[in-house]
Amino acid sequence: ISVLHMLEHIVSEDVMQSGLRSFLKK
Repeated sequence: ISVLHMLEHIVSEDVMQSGLRSFLKK
């Protein structure tokens, strides 16, 4: 497992969560 791959997965999850929160706040 490469660190870059893990980082990419964490970042994508964070982006999805923040996007979901902003969507629910509207």
